[in-house]
Amino acid sequence: MRKNKIKKKVSVIVVNYNNEKYLYRCLNSLYNQTNKNFEIIFVDDSSTDNSIQIVKDFLNKNNIKKFKLLINKKKTKFGSYNQINCILTALKFCKGEIISFVDSDDFFKNSKIQEVINFFKENKKTSITFDLSYKYYNKKNKTKSKINHRSKNLIPWPSFSSQSCISVKKKYLKKIIKILSIKKYPDVWFDFRLVSKGFYDFGELHYLNKYLTFYQQNIKGESKKFSKFSGRWWKRRREAHHYINKQILKNRKRVISADYYLTNLINLFFIKNAK
Repeated sequence: MRKNKIKKKVSVIVVNYNNEKYLYRCLNSLYNQTNKNFEIIFVDDSSTDNSIQIVKDFLNKNNIKKFKLLINKKKTKFGSYNQINCILTALKFCKGEIISFVDSDDFFKNSKIQEVINFFKENKKTSITFDLSYKYYNKKNKTKSKINHRSKNLIPWPSFSSQSCISVKKKYLKKIIKILSIKKYPDVWFDFRLVSKGFYDFGELHYLNKYLTFYQQNIKGESKKFSKFSGRWWKRRREAHHYINKQILKNRKRVISADYYLTNLINLFFIKNAK
């Protein structure tokens, strides 16, 4: 007699690159979830630190069975493209109906998986959602992120939750993954691509209005390059406008706003070779 397989409700994709400092905390937050009906697809972006050994030690210590360890070998000079390649690699192995993301320096509240499952059960027509995050500096210093939930204009970017707050139905993600993985916009990261696609497909963003994610605030690294109102920040903003208008909207009415003109003017006259 064949045993009925229990379908996994959630696949959690963890993307890691040289985050040995925070990796154990991230994995431990998944291990301690109140709902265990999920799998972990861990993709390492060819780290040069001790990340892989930390993962192996954690698995040996905790006897986790629903875990897939993968290595992204399609390295490029752009972090955004490497991130996309990691997600494409992971997507091939996801068995869950819902996919949640977490960067390896971030971590989940213990009830997050259960809350995500509950949300999609209660909102059957919703394909993508975002919970809210704490900006986490250390145990004694965390602040609640401020998100404009009802914004009909996505352009003030980035003004939404981080990738670690995103949960999406696998069926919808597979349908749109081709447009999300276009390699023409190196400063437009996966979270923005997915957010903007979902926004313009459905006309609104569907928020899970609970603080379920801890977003690590790093003063160094990739995010420092895009500090607000820096040259790179304005270049990234212009690229985001172009991505929305040329890739997502295409033949639909384009979004031409005051922000669009301001961003292009600043790039034209003041920003040249920002790095």
